Amino acid sequence: MNLNQTIERIYGLERKLRLGRNVESGLEIVHLLESIVPDIALKEPSIQREYQSILEQILQNQQKGDWLAVADYLAYELIHFLKQRFD
Repeated sequence: MNLNQTIERIYGLERKLRLGRNVESGLEIVHLLESIVPDIALKEPSIQREYQSILEQILQNQQKGDWLAVADYLAYELIHFLKQRFD
């Protein structure tokens, strides 16, 4: 995973969500989160559980249609996690 490219993708998705472009962003979010999984699988179980927790929160908010919460989790929680674990 290229951390800088992944972070740029996350910020792009966050902007789309805040602009109300949630339909086109929904599938992109899934692809983004799936693209991170192979790198997470190489980490220790505690890091895998931490990612799983963030993932669950994002998906729960997505299912509820709370797109601003999804944007927040992407921009703050996920980016913070990735920088801590891969930087």
